[in-house]
Amino acid sequence: MTPFVTGFMRLLLSTFNDTIAVLQRKEAQLETYRAKVDKFISDDDLLQNIYYILLQAALFYGQGVPMAQLVKLTDKSQKTIKIRLESMPKEHLLINTVNRVKYYKLNLLMFK
Repeated sequence: MTPFVTGFMRLLLSTFNDTIAVLQRKEAQLETYRAKVDKFISDDDLLQNIYYILLQAALFYGQGVPMAQLVKLTDKSQKTIKIRLESMPKEHLLINTVNRVKYYKLNLLMFK
């Protein structure tokens, strides 16, 4: 039984280390991309906040974030959020629809 437990523990340790490495890489990307967003959107705090939320959605949650979540996170109305999303260049925003719910995230190709 001991070799099994030891092997399993090594597997868990390897998985933890891999996960930590991935999260560290994504954290570095988040900070790099956030600095770039801050440079080209400096006059609209709400839009800057929306970009940051959509950036996090793109890096850490592949599907994106629904409108209800954007409303909750920004503490603004759905209409206000829609106006800001419509003001964004189309190549900056990715929209996925699942079961009639739209999920929004930033297109990371905009940083290339």
